[in-house]
Amino acid sequence: LLVNSIHTNTNEADAEENDRLVSSAQDEIEKLKSSIGEMIKLLSQAQNQNTILQLQIDAYKVESHDLRVLVDEIQQERTTQDAKLIKANQSEQALQEELQTFKIEMEQLQQAVDAKEQLVSASEAKQREYDEEVANYEEREQL
Repeated sequence: LLVNSIHTNTNEADAEENDRLVSSAQDEIEKLKSSIGEMIKLLSQAQNQNTILQLQIDAYKVESHDLRVLVDEIQQERTTQDAKLIKANQSEQALQEELQTFKIEMEQLQQAVDAKEQLVSASEAKQREYDEEVANYEEREQL
């Protein structure tokens, strides 16, 4: 009977210890479930953030490509404008040369006009002298 009583007490103590261990294990399982739930939530948030970041990266890639295309267009336009400016400068230089030639020709024409005016003045002076001589001669003849 004493042995049975010892076994019964031991079994009851073991059962209580087992119950306590089972309860503790169940508490640990609940804590692990809660932790796993939190980890799943965090993982889901991280995946969402990763998706958002990937979408932003894709948008930046598109924007970067668009900017590169725009830069290329601007460089092409600048090259075109530079070529037009060079052509305009060449045209201006040619016009300056033509203007200089025209000025020289105008100076030569003015010199020719001045020379003709001097000839006309000299001719008029000679004509007056001749007219005076004729008038003097006619006066002398009448006397």
